[in-house]
Amino acid sequence: MLTAPARMSALLSLLAALCCGCASLPAPSWPKHEQHAFVADFVVGDDGELPLPSSTRDVVVRQLLLAPRPLHESFDDDGGRTFRYAPGTKVRVEGVLRVYADDDGVVPSLQQLLPGASLRDRRAGPDDGQP
Repeated sequence: MLTAPARMSALLSLLAALCCGCASLPAPSWPKHEQHAFVADFVVGDDGELPLPSSTRDVVVRQLLLAPRPLHESFDDDGGRTFRYAPGTKVRVEGVLRVYADDDGVVPSLQQLLPGASLRDRRAGPDDGQP
């Protein structure tokens, strides 16, 4: 059995080890990404489908506002998201996406994620550095 001074010494040694261990943590870092706040105008094609991204490992959909409201929404197995409209409908989409780099370290452009859109940047949403 340890004496009181020996117990105190052991406790202080343990506390010192824990404090020093915490001080040696690496600085936090996040994967390479870009945040896009946008307004996109589309004209729905003859098939009545408007494909838009959904959240996946590489894309985080933080906001999507569609006007007018779609008739229907569906998701596919590959992370795709499709909104149904009458063919020829003009649709405005306001959104915020966080896009992470692919395996080659390249962050896809907003135009690649929203093909066929007429794009405008809007005031960027907060990018708090969180993944």
